[in-house]
Amino acid sequence: MNNLPLHIVADENIPAVETLFGGFGSIRRLPGRHLKGEDVAEADVLLVRSISG
Repeated sequence: MNNLPLHIVADENIPAVETLFGGFGSIRRLPGRHLKGEDVAEADVLLVRSISG
């Protein structure tokens, strides 16, 4: 397994992202509804959320 820190992109509206995932690498929070390809091009992990209704 690769032990390098991960580049994590997360929806800015996900609570506790730093607490839950901060130990895995650097976190960049962005508005999930406006993500673009270039925002996630270098990401190892993408965290998004969904809503119903």
